[in-house]
Amino acid sequence: MVHSEFLSLPDDALLVVLAFLTPRELFACRTVCRRLRDICEHRDLWRKVHVWDDDAGVLLAALAVAPCLKGMHLSSPLAALDLASLVPGSTCVVDGLSFDLATENDVLLAIDVLLHLSSVGGVRELYIEWGGEPPVKTLTKLAEAICSLPGLLYFDFHYPFEEPLQVTLRNLDVEVMPTLKRLEIIGDRMDPFAEYLLKKHADTLQEVRVYFRDVPVSLLMVLPRLRSLACMSHKDLAQLSNLENLDSFELLYDLDEVPKEKDVFCPGTLKFLRRASHLKSVTMPLHSPANLSALSLSFSSAVVEALDLNCFPGFYFEGLIDVLHQFPSLRTLSVDAEPPDDFLRTISPVSLPRLATLVVYPPKNPSIRAWLHEPAIQDLLIRNPDLHLFIHNRRSRGVYACFCVWCSRGHRSSRADYSRQPVSSHKRKAGCNCFQVAVSPPQPTD
Repeated sequence: MVHSEFLSLPDDALLVVLAFLTPRELFACRTVCRRLRDICEHRDLWRKVHVWDDDAGVLLAALAVAPCLKGMHLSSPLAALDLASLVPGSTCVVDGLSFDLATENDVLLAIDVLLHLSSVGGVRELYIEWGGEPPVKTLTKLAEAICSLPGLLYFDFHYPFEEPLQVTLRNLDVEVMPTLKRLEIIGDRMDPFAEYLLKKHADTLQEVRVYFRDVPVSLLMVLPRLRSLACMSHKDLAQLSNLENLDSFELLYDLDEVPKEKDVFCPGTLKFLRRASHLKSVTMPLHSPANLSALSLSFSSAVVEALDLNCFPGFYFEGLIDVLHQFPSLRTLSVDAEPPDDFLRTISPVSLPRLATLVVYPPKNPSIRAWLHEPAIQDLLIRNPDLHLFIHNRRSRGVYACFCVWCSRGHRSSRADYSRQPVSSHKRKAGCNCFQVAVSPPQPTD
């Protein structure tokens, strides 16, 4: 009866129900009847699906049956997946490809996979992480394949070796059309391949993340659409302050170098922060107040909407307290440190009139429940009725768990995750998933 009622639903309703199923469950439904076989191959059911090689059966079935996929992740050894026999016949359009490579053979198989999937209209996003010895023999072939991909929009490449990529550029005899919007390359130093990509896609790049000490300032200066940049400190960084579309900046850093300050707070970086005039989102380390003080003196201070501050031992909140009022447009403030009461008292609708989100670390010892009911937190939430307080993930598993009954109440699991559900002093409303933990005291009546 249930089976017949289910199949009597129109296609649109069936798609809504089937959208809740996992890929493996969709494959099982295909065997029930002809109608389910056909509808389980509908693009709407697969366009947001990611598959991983830890379930090789689902991955191979998806390549054979699914019309499209949001993403596919493949890791070494690629030969174990028998992709060579299946991929050439697949018409599945895979939007994003992610590779963890470790051997020369992995590279050759990865090239075959990405070239074929690109030929059927896929591979708009490509992520490659290298975990073995440098691929000396096949790296140029890989670079050439990447450069030949039509319509590649996002490319992330992690290459953790001190020596630069040994790509023979003269062999890259392909016509490269500028398509990339986002480029991230993490390595020890600038290399010819990164330089090649920055030059060839200069007209389209909007987001760039380069984890090199020798920041390619001269190449970044001529990216007309660049709006988001993440890089390390550099003596010539101030030359980028005139980029009109740049509205997001993240200062990357080497954790071993932070206490020395020379790389994080060099004069060129401070000059960039003082001169930048269009920044709306800034992420940076705070070992001393120097970076934040420089930003507070810039024209950007009036338009910054998001600040994400990575604090290190030795940082004093006094420097942050002194300049907070210089950011009147601030909507989101994230500080990965335990906030002292003086800092909490600084936050008010007067000093930060648009602040809607505050992210901080809780103390280690008292339960989150006890901490949320301390006078300083209660006062913060009551004085700022529109504020949402998030608790920063402290544990490596990604959830700051409190096991007391109060913190668990109302949650699906026995652990409350305050990194995803904020607390506030107002009742939950449309578009707001907060948990009310503070209530304004009743006003006296005459």
